[in-house]
Amino acid sequence: MKLKVKLIFILLVMGLSPFFLGFYFLQAKLKKDLQSSVFLQFQDISRTLEHSIDTILNDHKDNLDFLVSLPSFQDQLLEDWDKDSILRKLLLQFSLNNPLFEEVLVTKGTQKQLRYFSSTHPKRTTLKPPNNIQTSKSFSINFSKLLNTKVIKIYKSFIGQDGENHTLQASIRLSNLFKAILVLHRYNLENISQRKIILLDQNHSILFSSHSFKKQALLSSIKSITKDLGILKLDKVKYLYHRGEISQVKWKILILKEYKVAFDKIKKIERHFHTVALALSVFILLLGNFLATLLLKPIEQLIKLSKQISFGNLKQIKSINRSDEIGELAQSMNHMALSINTHQKHEKKLKIQLQESLDNIEVTINNRTNSYLKLIEEHQSLSKMLSHDMGNYLTNISLKFEEISSSLTSNEQLEINKLNQEAHSFLKKVLEFSSINEGYLEINLEKILISDFVQDIQTLFSNKLHQKSLILDTSKVDETLSIFVDREWFLFSVLNNIISNAIKFSNKGSSIILETITNKKEVILIILDHGVGIEKSRLSQIFDGGKKTSTLGTQGEVGSGFGLILVKKWIEKFNGKLNINSSTQINSSYTKVSIHLPLLIKKY
Repeated sequence: MKLKVKLIFILLVMGLSPFFLGFYFLQAKLKKDLQSSVFLQFQDISRTLEHSIDTILNDHKDNLDFLVSLPSFQDQLLEDWDKDSILRKLLLQFSLNNPLFEEVLVTKGTQKQLRYFSSTHPKRTTLKPPNNIQTSKSFSINFSKLLNTKVIKIYKSFIGQDGENHTLQASIRLSNLFKAILVLHRYNLENISQRKIILLDQNHSILFSSHSFKKQALLSSIKSITKDLGILKLDKVKYLYHRGEISQVKWKILILKEYKVAFDKIKKIERHFHTVALALSVFILLLGNFLATLLLKPIEQLIKLSKQISFGNLKQIKSINRSDEIGELAQSMNHMALSINTHQKHEKKLKIQLQESLDNIEVTINNRTNSYLKLIEEHQSLSKMLSHDMGNYLTNISLKFEEISSSLTSNEQLEINKLNQEAHSFLKKVLEFSSINEGYLEINLEKILISDFVQDIQTLFSNKLHQKSLILDTSKVDETLSIFVDREWFLFSVLNNIISNAIKFSNKGSSIILETITNKKEVILIILDHGVGIEKSRLSQIFDGGKKTSTLGTQGEVGSGFGLILVKKWIEKFNGKLNINSSTQINSSYTKVSIHLPLLIKKY
């Protein structure tokens, strides 16, 4: 649906754009014609005003000369000079042709007024008027030119690029022109009251007459009239008359027929344009809907096919019979659906075969697991029986040895006794290993100071250390640390095996170092000897119970190979881990056993 709306919108824009552009250029041409018509009307207004001004000045020459000679008028005239720029230019033109005004300027004018007069007319070296200028006629001509220039400027402001924004300013300037005309004779109220200035509406009804109004009312009304003229709102004010009792000069009736005709044309064209635009929009919408439906129907079918494929329904669409790209896409999707269907069938077949294979493998694994468990159980039972029988045999051998010991030498007695002890020790380790794997041993975990184990080690191994002249260095042990272990098993099965190995493989006169290290999580107990070391090949197999890793000590001591395996089992029971590092390099051989146990309390 979204794509359909977009297509209709694109077609609508493409269809209406030429129409709107054509109307824009047509409107521009009509506007240009309208401006030409308005310009002609302004020229007509200007000519009418010029004629009226000439008549006024000719009729009132004597009155103007008389007014200039009056002191009160002179003061008022100079005051108006500073207030009104248009009046200042008007009076300046008048002063060129009136000696009395020049005298007033010299007598009463300010320095500013004199400087303005001299800078405006640099050719005038004195304030004496030229004798060859006719006062009334020259003033009329000069002022007519000034008025015409002002009207043209007002026209340009009105129809310029920002004409609408300057309409009010244009009306004010035009109003000031009319005020400048009237101010020359506004001081003679008696003369003004003898004239008739009548404003008529469209029905020629009198809206205003100067007979019954005073000076201020007259000026306000004139300003209102000129404002309407300035912004060309002539729908309500269309006629303006000025009748003199002597000359009977009649102002031309101002009817801007061309303007109204052009304006009416634009209105009519706009109405036709709106009608045609509406009809064209409806047509384009219907056409766009038809074309969009024609184009989008196969696309909707393709979307439907895609959804069917995504939900596993691989039914093909047969209704898209087109020879274009959409038809090719539909055929491709049909082929894809067929291919997916074939692959799904093949995949289903493979899944069935795979499941059958997995079932067979599971049965085989279960059978072999049961066989291995049964075999392990038999081995464990056999191990117990052998260990029990071996214990009985060793006991009988010990008893027999006591009977015949008197006939043996002391060395033979010591050697036989040593062999008997080693056989008992080996049997004990085998039983212990079996018990750990089966989980029969009881463990009593408790918090024990490491210092207690250090004292036990020194007591247990003092004779063996003395026999090989070995030194047990415990200076790096933090005896305030505690660990959580079973005391008996840790001492006799863990430390006993590790220290025994260190003594067994240390050279005579060397040292064995005990050290503790702590971090945030664990205590590390390190037993370091500088004996022969362990080869890398044996080190990688040292915890493999199926490999023989036992070797003789530096003085021929015999080992079973089970010791470190038992140590690892016990440390794991205590939630720890065992690491062994070793080197067999000459003059720098060593073996380092690290026991990692959980940290309980650092120091107290």
